[in-house]
Amino acid sequence: LPRSSMTAFHGAVTSGMTTLTYRIMSHAQSQRHAIAYFDLRSTFDGAYARLSGIDLSTLLIVRPSPPQALDILRDLIVTGDIDLIVLDSFGDHLKMPRKLHTTLSRSRCALLTLNADYMQDDNSFMRLQLTREKWLRQDGDVIGIRTQITLEKHRLMPAGGTIMLDIPF
Repeated sequence: LPRSSMTAFHGAVTSGMTTLTYRIMSHAQSQRHAIAYFDLRSTFDGAYARLSGIDLSTLLIVRPSPPQALDILRDLIVTGDIDLIVLDSFGDHLKMPRKLHTTLSRSRCALLTLNADYMQDDNSFMRLQLTREKWLRQDGDVIGIRTQITLEKHRLMPAGGTIMLDIPF
């Protein structure tokens, strides 16, 4: 994920968005990056996160009220102590002010937003749509998901590229 900017994932609940996000977080932790997870709807699944490789003892989970969320987000970006911030379902609650994007652009923090709904005016650097193509099965058991990822927006290149990604559980 690009630092100093916002990347937006959007897709249906079963699109693989959470699994991919947890894998990104796990990889970031393996590189000794500090992560904050804003759980605005109280949907964070600690057991699944742990199975995905996330060390919960070093993860900062923030459950603010919507009015507090932007202030806490800004403070975490400004401190420079957090390398990756994940905002889960923020579009239901928050509108990101432009000055927050300026603050982010002056930091080394990567901001990842997750949303079930498409947001036209999201001010993201990159926007990816995740679509579940099929469940991956082995001996009748679901072992993962095949997700189509479509680049809908990128400030440095044309949109429209698509990849298929198999995400094991």
